[in-house]
Amino acid sequence: MRFLIILLALAFTLPAHVQNLESFEKANTYYLSENYSEAAEAYEAILASRLHSAELYFNLGNSYYKLNKIAPCILNYEKALVLSPNNERILNNLSFAKKMTVDKIETVPELNIFKPLKKIFHFFSLTGWAIISIVFICLFITFFIAYYLEPKAAKKRLFFILGFFSICLTIGCFLIAHKKEEVKKNLKYAVVFSQESAIKLEPELKSESIFYLHEGTKVMLIDSSNAYWTKIKLQDGRVGWISNGSLKKI
Repeated sequence: MRFLIILLALAFTLPAHVQNLESFEKANTYYLSENYSEAAEAYEAILASRLHSAELYFNLGNSYYKLNKIAPCILNYEKALVLSPNNERILNNLSFAKKMTVDKIETVPELNIFKPLKKIFHFFSLTGWAIISIVFICLFITFFIAYYLEPKAAKKRLFFILGFFSICLTIGCFLIAHKKEEVKKNLKYAVVFSQESAIKLEPELKSESIFYLHEGTKVMLIDSSNAYWTKIKLQDGRVGWISNGSLKKI
């Protein structure tokens, strides 16, 4: 009965997968033919079917880049980067796209001692660190069994050391994965879609405008509990309130 259920599930999902693959290839054909509007529509249609991948977001971002639509271009590059951190193609194209934005926001400098740790933290995605944790725990189990079964003292010592390092690396990778999950839950970002948005001191239309942002600017979401306004923070430390209709979440 269980085997039958699996077969039925495959029978329903496989045609959808094949159809999405054909749609993706069709969208790529549009892009290669320089029909960028048709390509963007085709990629968006695939996303509407709840299929997500870094390559899909990347190609959609490229299509919007060609159409000179800066905000959706950056939004999709950022979404691609979430699924594939440190991808050189995505980072390079995102860098070019950001040069088209009006707002030039300088990042608050960070201490050099934290840069190597930050690189390690962002080297893999949450899923990547979780997989590495599983690999190391499997290695630990293997070395533990080898230690238990090995009669020679020298080899037992070697397996003990290898097992110790494996469990330490397992714990380290698990802690990084756990931290990334916390960051993913707590840190939310968005891209400004309005051509120009007034950032308010308070979440009120009559409040003082403290600065302005333009389309394509990436912001951190601090408080989105208000029905009409969201509190944001920029990389340079500035904070304010923006209309919810001016943003699209990454």
